[in-house]
Amino acid sequence: MDHVVADRSGMKLFRSGTLSPGGSYVTPFFAAGTFSIGDALKPTSKQTMLVSPVARPQSGDASTTFSVQWASQAPPASFLYDVQLAYCSATPCTKNYLPWRSDTRDQSATFDASDPGWHGPGQYFFRARIRNITNGAASGWSPPVTISVG
Repeated sequence: MDHVVADRSGMKLFRSGTLSPGGSYVTPFFAAGTFSIGDALKPTSKQTMLVSPVARPQSGDASTTFSVQWASQAPPASFLYDVQLAYCSATPCTKNYLPWRSDTRDQSATFDASDPGWHGPGQYFFRARIRNITNGAASGWSPPVTISVG
């Protein structure tokens, strides 16, 4: 049997091609998300690859302008990114995610907690996914990245 590792989500983002014994492959992941991986030699195993967004800085006061990056490059032609945001001011925190950037080809955006539309001090959580606009298949949501606003 050929050894092939491929995207199981239906998005068709990657396929390793036939691998010989001891062979390896490299797959560039340019977008945040949780990706289901299929291995031809281990068809019943459940494997995932997690790619998280990045926030800079990770903390600051309400006047800080933060940068959130969910991808290293624009998506392929028939793909778009969706990014969600949740806010918490107390512990424990129940995250209720809302759309922040949807249907975007952008790879990053700035976030300003002093904007009247946001809540000011607290924790902000961002998660992202990539979606195939042709067939609707999407990666799972990425693990969240957190920004703490004091």
